[in-house]
Amino acid sequence: MSAGTHPESGLTKSTWDDADFNAMGWHDVTVHGLCVQPGGSEDSLPRLLLDIRRPGTCGGLL
Repeated sequence: MSAGTHPESGLTKSTWDDADFNAMGWHDVTVHGLCVQPGGSEDSLPRLLLDIRRPGTCGGLL
């Protein structure tokens, strides 16, 4: 993965957030793993990290 892209999957970004929601297509992804990272302080929320892949692709963490 270079410059935040993943050619095998067609992804153009390595980090997506709620501003990208309308561009996301979740109906065909497969969740291969997940991780919940605790918040950095008592006032911060935990982060949910997903290892997801589109059908017909393989590779590392997206």
